[in-house]
Amino acid sequence: MTIFTRPVRVPTALALALAAGLLIPAVPTAGQAPRGDALGPRAAERSLWWNQQEVIDALDLGKRQRRRMDRTFDEHLNRRRALARAQMEVRRSAADALAARDWDRVEAANTELAAAAGRAEANELDMKIAVVKVLKAKQLARLVELRPRLLQRPWLPQGMRLRARARAEGPEGATDWPPLPPDSRGGG
Repeated sequence: MTIFTRPVRVPTALALALAAGLLIPAVPTAGQAPRGDALGPRAAERSLWWNQQEVIDALDLGKRQRRRMDRTFDEHLNRRRALARAQMEVRRSAADALAARDWDRVEAANTELAAAAGRAEANELDMKIAVVKVLKAKQLARLVELRPRLLQRPWLPQGMRLRARARAEGPEGATDWPPLPPDSRGGG
């Protein structure tokens, strides 16, 4: 499912992720002590549900459990990046085939893209299975009680999704279109 129909800048995506409750702000609120681990390259990972203090306390999550979940998430991200690179290659091949009017190659690329999307969905579910298996039965029941829709929605923060997409598309992204020739604009 595509949420955005056009490229979105990362700050906008992060704001949407914050609004959706997928990320928690790194800045402490009134009465809250600053968290030293909230900054740095893994800040988004640290903001996933199993690393949020409210969830840690409510589920009585141990450090070993959270480390296993973090490792699982890291493995998921690595697989996701590899899948995204493969999808980008198929998209480029499809674009070349379209430009060459090679309909057989276009159809093959379309089939491959559909299969790749399925692999990406399966990767997300595999990660959820591995993370949920770390929880004890009572912890899982409490989690479902606290966050009833958590198991239904994606866990990868939207900002991370967009950054990965932008890296795959290159520095100019999807808006790197050449200007139209003067005669194709209708005015000469």
